[in-house]
Amino acid sequence: MTPVAGPSVGSAEPEASSGTSAAGTVVRNASLLTVATIVARLSAFGLAIVMARVLGAESYGRYGLAFALGTVLVPLADFGMTPFVSREAARARTTADAAVRALVTVKLGLMAAVLVATGAATVLAVDDGELAAVILAVLLGMMADGLAQFAFGYFQGREQMGFEAVVSTVSAILRSVGGVALVIATGELLPAVAWLLVVSLGQLAYCAWRLREELTQPGGAELAPTPVRAIPWRVVGSMGLIHVFVLIYLRADAVIIGLILGEREVGWYTAAYTLLLGLQIVPYTIAVALTPVFARAYTGDRALFNASWQEGIRAVLLVALPVAVVTSVLAGPIIGRFFGTEFDPAVSALAILVGAIPLAALNVVVGAALRGAGRERWLTAVSGIGAALNVGLNLWAIPTFGIDGAAVVTVATELAVVLGLTSLAVRGGVAPPPRIPVVRLALALAALAGVAELARSGGPELAAAAGLVVYVLVVLATRIVGTEDLATVRAMRSGPA
Repeated sequence: MTPVAGPSVGSAEPEASSGTSAAGTVVRNASLLTVATIVARLSAFGLAIVMARVLGAESYGRYGLAFALGTVLVPLADFGMTPFVSREAARARTTADAAVRALVTVKLGLMAAVLVATGAATVLAVDDGELAAVILAVLLGMMADGLAQFAFGYFQGREQMGFEAVVSTVSAILRSVGGVALVIATGELLPAVAWLLVVSLGQLAYCAWRLREELTQPGGAELAPTPVRAIPWRVVGSMGLIHVFVLIYLRADAVIIGLILGEREVGWYTAAYTLLLGLQIVPYTIAVALTPVFARAYTGDRALFNASWQEGIRAVLLVALPVAVVTSVLAGPIIGRFFGTEFDPAVSALAILVGAIPLAALNVVVGAALRGAGRERWLTAVSGIGAALNVGLNLWAIPTFGIDGAAVVTVATELAVVLGLTSLAVRGGVAPPPRIPVVRLALALAALAGVAELARSGGPELAAAAGLVVYVLVVLATRIVGTEDLATVRAMRSGPA
């Protein structure tokens, strides 16, 4: 039940071939995902604002706690099968198609086990009936979304991201419109959560039908179905552990805040985190669109792999860093504008949390490169260390410094993980050292921060716009983006439609 979250639904897009412009494919897929994610996150953001303002910080915190708990638990029911099928679909369609039935069978079994265990624990540990119902409904919806994500992962590997873009956009709009209407009409959280569950189940039903249609097309089932025992579960498990560890160090903080501080504090922290999710859209989708390129280029075209590495890192930094800086400078007006004075304690947490935006995007790029190179063990080890570090530090920082402590730990964990993974990638010969124009980029960011601060009296919209305009001008004046980069953009735009 994501709250943020073929050329047209039901038709098949042509797959990227060796003659296809890789740059054009990446730009097209990144554009599709960006537009879809913007619509989805804006829809979810609208729902979040209504929940926060109508229901208050405590009820909003209940929803945030349930969602954070589900975010940590849902990967246990996938355990690497979605990234595995995505990678295999990028490498060889027929072998991926043959493995789908076995993977779905195991995924359904894991889902049932997680739901039963969590349901029993919730009934025994939670005295509040409404909170227990919210937790279980949110978890069930997120499990349904996890199965839909499996289908999306398959089509991502095929570099056919239009399907995900259309379905996720429609689902997000339905969630938001119905959820807002129910919150306003009833003044209660549970009816809105029930509606989100209904939409998630509908999305799952459509994705299951679409995947089945794709697998039964000519060329989609040329091999006999792979037996469950023949799946390389060691590789799948490594990918699963990576996902579990990453989501632990991203969302365990909200669960710990709920256990130690209370639901109101979770509400404040969720407000800051909701804004963070919206601000990550563009750099995240750029990184996701590069994932299948890394998977097919490492063994077949190292020049493409290295170019995707360098350009991917530069692109996410150029987009993510100014967003993080301007949001940190204007955190107070932004929280006030959207959530109101009840959420003032979230201001400092937001100003800190946005530091994770460029780091998280870099982690997706570096992680995708390492998966493409078959270095899952490295990813597992580093993400596991990051998860242990995050939980340990949060158990100390949250009681001591509150939600600001949790925000600092999140940023510190992302930084430690990206440094560790990048070091391994470079020293292990997977990719060359990143080329980043540090001094010129710092100058552009300093100009952005200064202008945004000077213009903040005109409101956050004016201040952000003025700062970003100055940032772009400095980037162009200092040639951080030069003629070679512009030529690359023109080549990307002339790629296949």
